Amino acid sequence: MHSMITVVALFNTIQAISEKPNWQADYRAALTAAASNGKPMAVFIGRGTDGWTKVAQEAALNKEVLELLKDKYVCVYVNTETTTGKSLADAFEIKSTGLVISDAKGAKQAFSHEGSLTQEDLKLALVRYSDTNRVPTTTESLASIKAPVAAPAYIRSGCANGQCGSSVPSYSSYPSSSSPITYPTVGYPSYGIPAQGNCPNGRCPTR
Repeated sequence: MHSMITVVALFNTIQAISEKPNWQADYRAALTAAASNGKPMAVFIGRGTDGWTKVAQEAALNKEVLELLKDKYVCVYVNTETTTGKSLADAFEIKSTGLVISDAKGAKQAFSHEGSLTQEDLKLALVRYSDTNRVPTTTESLASIKAPVAAPAYIRSGCANGQCGSSVPSYSSYPSSSSPITYPTVGYPSYGIPAQGNCPNGRCPTR
């Protein structure tokens, strides 16, 4: 017969376990689960029986990260100390520690990172790819998803539609192909510059 203290302790242990993600060791089974459940896979790559914890720089996963993994992902741990695990890590082009996230069908790599991540960056990636409506067109990196989008610069000269006095957006640089960004349609404001007629020699008159 268990004492009440033992029962409470046992309950707390079971509850703690249930709050953690169910780690798959069989990659093929995880692929099937991802396709049938419509969830992306989070593939943690590390060394040893608890190497998945070392993907976080703090050597532990916080509650928010664990909840995201448990609720939104099919979680896979690849142990590179095993022959199968090393082969799989090589296929992902990750040498020791890293994270790979698939699309919602487990068919494409949406994200890949070699090395450890801060809890903040880990959460950022997990939140981003938990959106099952996201359709990846390329494998993104941590740098690409954290890169700020530069605001367009504006010039006040030139001939927009053959008229002077218009504000024309000018982009100094574009994102690289490894970080595709869909730009919204933006209505550019008028700065109240009076129209100055036609554009002689392709230039607006100076004021």
